[in-house]
Amino acid sequence: MKRFMSVVFLLSLYCVWAGEVFADDGKQKQFVNVDVPNADIKIQFKYSLLEDRVIELNRTGLNKIFSFSKLYKNFSWKYTDFPSGRLDGLTAVQTFDTDIIGPIMVSAEKNEDGDDPIAAFTGGWHGFNRDQSGSPTARHVSLQVWVDGKMVKDTFKGYTNDLVIETTSNIQGFNTKKKDGSGREIIQQKVKMTFNEGRADVHIKMIPLEKVRIHTYYGLQTALSQLYANSSILYESGDSPEWKDTSSGPNDSGPKGKYPNVYRMTAKNKHNDEVLVWLDTKYGLGKRLNVRDNYPAAFFVGYKSYFNLINGVPLIISKDQSAEIHGSFAWVKGSEDNH
Repeated sequence: MKRFMSVVFLLSLYCVWAGEVFADDGKQKQFVNVDVPNADIKIQFKYSLLEDRVIELNRTGLNKIFSFSKLYKNFSWKYTDFPSGRLDGLTAVQTFDTDIIGPIMVSAEKNEDGDDPIAAFTGGWHGFNRDQSGSPTARHVSLQVWVDGKMVKDTFKGYTNDLVIETTSNIQGFNTKKKDGSGREIIQQKVKMTFNEGRADVHIKMIPLEKVRIHTYYGLQTALSQLYANSSILYESGDSPEWKDTSSGPNDSGPKGKYPNVYRMTAKNKHNDEVLVWLDTKYGLGKRLNVRDNYPAAFFVGYKSYFNLINGVPLIISKDQSAEIHGSFAWVKGSEDNH
């Protein structure tokens, strides 16, 4: 009788476990916490067998533009291919205290009335003083969020297939910015991000509010600090199939004239944590028509990697035109054999 009861008990446990696993198989493979009124979004995805990653986005930096804020890790307590759905016990592994969606070096073609006309980036994390200080040079306009095709106007917490974020900001020109923050906005930047399982597809559209000249623009950027410090970087379709060590100083993919179609950069640390950034080189600014041939198509300097999209050949656009790029980010656990 005791043996029979033990078998029944074990079968009961198995049924509970199996029921949970099979029920979980129907879940979407990312978990999100959306708070639109407070402009705070967390996206959790499976990273490795025992670890989840969480991407956080909110209004960051001096200009309070909605963008990437932090990357966290937390323990995953289920041996499945989807995240735990728990957002407690988060540990920050990367703070994005710099531009991930690039600022713009842009000027007005007429009515230059700024207090500091020296060429410099505006928007993103850049203030009046050409760094992360001084008055704002950009303004958050709007934030809209959709979970599996349904707009979220307040809050949402649960598993999803797709999370779509659209955010808009207006940016001053370097020759229209004012010391008191009242500078004239001359270009609007719309960013659409679609998240799915640790990948973010990004579409950026820049719309002039008047006739402008874009001098330099890098688009999607990666911060190779903290978790990704001293990484190696690989430029796909660049001048070498080998990984390049970022601890040795600046490096690049080779001149755009010889290697025009660098479409991906992969950075990897010694623990095989990888951050990848893609660029559609057949779309919009990704064609690099506004990059001089002797400039690299992509490069690393300081602690960041960049795509060259406008550099050396300024782009002049009017109110009825736009400039666009399409690309994506991904945060993945790599393997030993691809380094």
